[in-house]
Amino acid sequence: MFYSCDISLFFYFPMIILLVAVAITDARSYKIPNGIIKISIMIWIVIVTVITINDTAMGINKIKEGMAGFLFVGIVMLIAYLLVKRRLGAGDVKISAILGLYLSFDAALKIIFVAMILSAVVYPILNKLHTDNTCAHVTKIPLAPFFLAGTLIYSIDHIVSNSIILF
Repeated sequence: MFYSCDISLFFYFPMIILLVAVAITDARSYKIPNGIIKISIMIWIVIVTVITINDTAMGINKIKEGMAGFLFVGIVMLIAYLLVKRRLGAGDVKISAILGLYLSFDAALKIIFVAMILSAVVYPILNKLHTDNTCAHVTKIPLAPFFLAGTLIYSIDHIVSNSIILF
């Protein structure tokens, strides 16, 4: 085998790098470009191909796990998107599905939960800061930076302890 560490590291690091790009773009423009989504999928395909070549059973398991996460998280977030129109962007749905693809549906849902809690804490603060300066309320905030923060929290917990402390 070409690895002696937890195989999930091959999925955490690229996901974090991609989320940094997505978070910056989302924070600046409230958009998550489809190009980044496509690149994310291509990188995932390369990773699982290398794993499958090295260990067929593990690779097939990662493909099944990733596809299940992609579909499950994507559908859950699509339902949320349809229920809370204009409060959740289509890019947030897509990047959530990518989280499921890379990290499994249970990890992605935990990350999304942490991201929503963080955004719920930060939103009133941003709103207070914004209204003090302009007398207008913040109407939307980018979620990708919170997905990044949630992923970092979850990844650090998983990598450092390899036993879920927070979850």
